[in-house]
Amino acid sequence: MRTRRPRAGAGAPGAAGLLRSADAVVLDCDGVLVGVSASYGRATALTVARLLGMLGVTARPGAGGALAEAFRATGGFNDEVDLACALALCAAAAEASGRDAGEVAAEACAPSGPPGLAGVTARLAAVADVSAAAAALGHPGPRSRARKEYNRIFYGAGRGSPGAIEHDSLLVDVPALRALRRATGRRPAVVTGRGRAAFAYAVRGPLRSEIDMGRSAFLEDEPRRMAKPSPEALIRSLDALGSSRALYVGDSMEDLLMARAAAREGRGVSFCGVTGAARDPAARRRLLEGAGAVATVASVAELAAAAGGPPRRRPGP
Repeated sequence: MRTRRPRAGAGAPGAAGLLRSADAVVLDCDGVLVGVSASYGRATALTVARLLGMLGVTARPGAGGALAEAFRATGGFNDEVDLACALALCAAAAEASGRDAGEVAAEACAPSGPPGLAGVTARLAAVADVSAAAAALGHPGPRSRARKEYNRIFYGAGRGSPGAIEHDSLLVDVPALRALRRATGRRPAVVTGRGRAAFAYAVRGPLRSEIDMGRSAFLEDEPRRMAKPSPEALIRSLDALGSSRALYVGDSMEDLLMARAAAREGRGVSFCGVTGAARDPAARRRLLEGAGAVATVASVAELAAAAGGPPRRRPGP
């Protein structure tokens, strides 16, 4: 797997201050440890195309680029299957109403109202009845045809049919993670939307040994109620770490909202945004800082390098 170096960003001094005051670091995976534009992005676009074929819809909303980023920026689409379904339902509503699919999708991803797929489905009711299409997708639910299609594309359909996960790219190296460990006195944990197996496939060998897997959370393996931006998994990780002053490092609005919700629950946690792997790093930085992020950096390596200083003894017993 190749290692990708994100472009430089801004805000390292503030991020370094947050890290120096932290007794633990918790990391997101996608966009922070692993670049996913060529894996998740590809899988989502292909899934949308397959779902539209299944529904018999010819309208195309555009499953990549700025439109997908607009949905993600609302903070309700940490699950790429949710995003694929939202885009497919927007196309179905557009075709039923005779409207432009891109226009319908842009209106449906408005940040006001209920978040995520449920909010999009509710807003589409004003455009056309998409209940039959939603029922055909079966998502969310244990028989989700949408998730089945996505998983086949992302993980591969079997021997000789590699999945989009093969296009993941590493954004970190062992020295960067060891620097975080020196700064806090303990290995970082992760709270990620990936399942444990998908995380272990992308982050393997010596790199994975730098992660505290036992105090991490892999949300694809957990009940849907724990999906970001719910703070439940992050709180569980912080409690397992025994942390009172943690730094959560993520790249998305869901990450920021999760950290903020954990802080409202009385946990000492700050948020640092990573922007270098985004489609438009400057726009991602503006999004996160506009939503209240105290600091942003281009990469974990930049955060680790900015912290500097001597090693810290591990806090607590």
